[in-house]
Amino acid sequence: MPIPRRHLRLDDEPMNSALALLRRDLEVPSGFEPNVSRAAQTATDRFATSRTDATDLPLVAIDPPGARDLDQAFALVRSNAGWVLHYAIADVAAFIVPGDAIDLESRRRGSTLYLPDHKAPLHPPELSEGAASLLPGAARPAVWWKLTFDVEGGLVNTEVRRATVRVRVATSYEVITTILADHDGATNHEATNHEATNHEAASAEGVGVSAQSIDLQDPGSDALGPAAKRGIDLVEVATSLRDFGSLRLSIQADRGGVSLQLPEQDVQVDASGNVQLLATPSLPAEEWNAQMSLATGMAAAALMLTSKTGLLRTLPSAEPEILAELRRASEALGHRWPPDDDAAAGGPNHVYGQWVRSLDPSTPVGAALMLSATKGLRGSGYAAFHGEPPELTTHAAVAAPYAHVTAPLRRLGDRYATEMALAAYEHRPVPAWVLDQLDDLPQILNDANRRAASVDRAVIDLLEAAELASQIGAEFSAVVLSHGRDGLRVQVTDPPVIADAIGEANDGDTVRVRLSDADPMKRLTRFKVVPQPAD
Repeated sequence: MPIPRRHLRLDDEPMNSALALLRRDLEVPSGFEPNVSRAAQTATDRFATSRTDATDLPLVAIDPPGARDLDQAFALVRSNAGWVLHYAIADVAAFIVPGDAIDLESRRRGSTLYLPDHKAPLHPPELSEGAASLLPGAARPAVWWKLTFDVEGGLVNTEVRRATVRVRVATSYEVITTILADHDGATNHEATNHEATNHEAASAEGVGVSAQSIDLQDPGSDALGPAAKRGIDLVEVATSLRDFGSLRLSIQADRGGVSLQLPEQDVQVDASGNVQLLATPSLPAEEWNAQMSLATGMAAAALMLTSKTGLLRTLPSAEPEILAELRRASEALGHRWPPDDDAAAGGPNHVYGQWVRSLDPSTPVGAALMLSATKGLRGSGYAAFHGEPPELTTHAAVAAPYAHVTAPLRRLGDRYATEMALAAYEHRPVPAWVLDQLDDLPQILNDANRRAASVDRAVIDLLEAAELASQIGAEFSAVVLSHGRDGLRVQVTDPPVIADAIGEANDGDTVRVRLSDADPMKRLTRFKVVPQPAD
């Protein structure tokens, strides 16, 4: 019989105290000083007089439900010649005067941090969820990337400029997924019947737009009808996104790029403050959407390399010793490693990517090997240059030069990289305020990434312990993911927990484990492997 899951609330103890301790331990910012907030409230567009009017673009933003810090919106146009991607990115630099209070505070923070009870944004919410966010229906300053691709998905032309845009629809990955499922399963339904069916299903289930959702983000709402009234065919948007994203994913695989489908844990908080830890495999729509961002980052990197001034996101290829270790582990667990002639044709990193794509993380062996595969993607960083490019210019997972330019509301470096890409495209000098900080940015950004990763992991550890705290001594089914200095690393399916365990087992084994410790204040969960009787 499954063990009932514990209901957690943000304002319950020890949850409230544990979150407060986490914020203190990891020095999570609690708010903004008055001078920073005042600067955000009075900030105006510094480049208002030099923008192109692009408010006629049929832009759509896709984000998780409830998101208000909208960095990106897109319009995809397909033709017999290929594709045109219009990608609008929030122009955060327009609202920040170099050296002002917002600028200094954003450099101190480096990135947005996410916790169940609140987030610590990179910029004050007056900007990140207000004037600088690409919220639907309002004219907003943006950096407009226009990327042209041939029929095979190859980039053939890049344009980038400052513009004014108006997002017509803000929706979510879940809505796109639902639309595609309905579209692919439909047989000659009229649009009106389709919309009526969606409305009836939502009403029957008692599902409405949640208090946390904005615009058309809720998968239980009727998105097609309202979007159509704004000139957006969401079925065409969804199918274009799928087709373009799939094409670019295929190109990435041919380059030797790789994307890890790791066992994921997500925190869901409803409008009443109830919190739950969920296993959330990424949706295909997220992968397709990411391909637009990756294509833009690659275009930005190419501009910066040509101009010999830039900020690249880099990752070295896996060392031969690591690949040999992964091959031994894979073969020991009975999973085929790509043949040596594939390595001769595409190189070791190409073989690594091919191997990762062959893993099924829904299986015990696949989950264990996918976690081990992270060893092949270690050492990411940033490379700043003004003059000759650095020795390493590529990102192994992308298998190409790449830069972060598509999330400036949440990542500091994107604001600087975007300015260098704009300067390169316009054949003008890079602004002095960018060059003044360029050498310091890699360290600032690496520190921010480490802190964000620590906060993410600590939040999951806390919620795992809180959910299991009342079940000491209970047994669970688990998969052994790896071995470490502290014993085993196991994955429990229900509730979705990844934690340490002591005992004897092999990677990829399915075992029974007994909960021995769960302390939310220490953010600690431990299991013991239950010995099985011999056959």
